[in-house]
Amino acid sequence: MHKPLRTIFYVESALTLLTAIYCLLLPARFIAMFAAEPAGAIAEAFIRWYGVTLIVIVYVLFRALRNGSLEALRPVLQGLLIGDVLHLAVTWMLADAVGGWNQAIIATVITTVFFGGARIYALWARPDLLAALHPAAWNRGKHHESP
Repeated sequence: MHKPLRTIFYVESALTLLTAIYCLLLPARFIAMFAAEPAGAIAEAFIRWYGVTLIVIVYVLFRALRNGSLEALRPVLQGLLIGDVLHLAVTWMLADAVGGWNQAIIATVITTVFFGGARIYALWARPDLLAALHPAAWNRGKHHESP
């Protein structure tokens, strides 16, 4: 049961890394997914900055997953969950600013709710699974079988 949960967070890392690379290399195209208005140089610079931040987030999540320590992973997932809530609020503002909900905005909301839900499940509904997210935890005696 722990493998699907771990896989979800690795998939999130991969998707976030791809998004970060897209932001860094093609910021105008990234903006065009959300808004019909052309991006200016300042907007593109901020999107590149966003890409850099995403790379840091991916690195922290990936290292916490690979570490196998519940103490390392729990605060990372909690921080990302706070980010999920803020992300949904800002996405709502973005939809208002661009005049409606387009496919990119809807996909962003669905993705955020999915990964946020996985974090809630891991942190509060099944913390025993959180402790077993990395196979190394089995070797250190941290794996607990669910009832």
